[in-house]
Amino acid sequence: MVGEPTTFTKSWFDAFPDLRAETTEVIDAGDRVVGGTRWRGTGATSGVPYNQDAAEVFTVRDGRIIRAELGFDDRASALKAVGLEE
Repeated sequence: MVGEPTTFTKSWFDAFPDLRAETTEVIDAGDRVVGGTRWRGTGATSGVPYNQDAAEVFTVRDGRIIRAELGFDDRASALKAVGLEE
């Protein structure tokens, strides 16, 4: 992790100490990028596996991410947010 984690981020890593993310897809949409992510982990207390696929939209300027829109439930929603359709 870069810098200090936010309270929200820390709570996720406390709940799922082995939390990991795998990039599954990257779609160029001009000055924005749609990313697919597969999240996996195991509940620290329960031992229950956590598995979720999600999508994000990143706005890029001069090769740097300047905005991240997180929490899209699926690829179609993220694509729609950047003006692309499946």
